[in-house]
Amino acid sequence: MRSLILIARREFIAYVTQPVAYVFVIAFTVLAAGLAFHAGRLLERGEADLLVFFQFHPWLYLVLMPAIGMRLWAAEYRSAADLAAHRGRRGGRQISRRLGIRRRRPGPDLSGVGDHQPVGRAR
Repeated sequence: MRSLILIARREFIAYVTQPVAYVFVIAFTVLAAGLAFHAGRLLERGEADLLVFFQFHPWLYLVLMPAIGMRLWAAEYRSAADLAAHRGRRGGRQISRRLGIRRRRPGPDLSGVGDHQPVGRAR
């Protein structure tokens, strides 16, 4: 459990120290406020609740979270691919298997196979 906390802390610090994190925070803040005040008509309702503000949050998460996740997965993929290139042949295979990368091997030419017409069964 301790190692999981250490890894999560390291990833969080690595993400927050990059400028793209601030872009997402600003985008989330602007979109949340815009949806609440403009689309939700927060001021015109005359009620002192934040239901309208939180009503739009799932839609914001639906848009912004995959973008954050894809960026993190791309960075992980890139670092593992770099590691595979530096570790040599055997280590590269292990990392490639972990990432699901298949190496194309030369095989027989099967370009003409399957071009024939199907034949029905003889009775």
